[in-house]
Amino acid sequence: MPVATANFVRKDSVSAAFDLDVVKTLVTNRTMLVAVLLAFAVNIIASVVGSVLGFTIVGLLAVPWVQFVFQSAIFYVWGSGFADAYEEEYGEPPLTRDTDVGSGDASAPAEGTF
Repeated sequence: MPVATANFVRKDSVSAAFDLDVVKTLVTNRTMLVAVLLAFAVNIIASVVGSVLGFTIVGLLAVPWVQFVFQSAIFYVWGSGFADAYEEEYGEPPLTRDTDVGSGDASAPAEGTF
């Protein structure tokens, strides 16, 4: 699922999520497998932390925020794992920055954009 979702984002096309060549290649890549296992470990830690915080009223109020932080970490691990695995397999990063927009200064936003 993380590979299909990341490939969907990479191509901005639903059909890219079902591109079996890319999915099969990256699912069996060691870097992606390590990323998925690391995300699984983070999920277990998040469950333990949420359970411990749930014992008090103040902790119970903090659980949604803590879960959001842990889920953000999981998605970051999946995304960086996909990017690293894709670059290992295909020799190029999955996404490249478009620096030709605006005044040519990559650090400044283009005029008229938000």
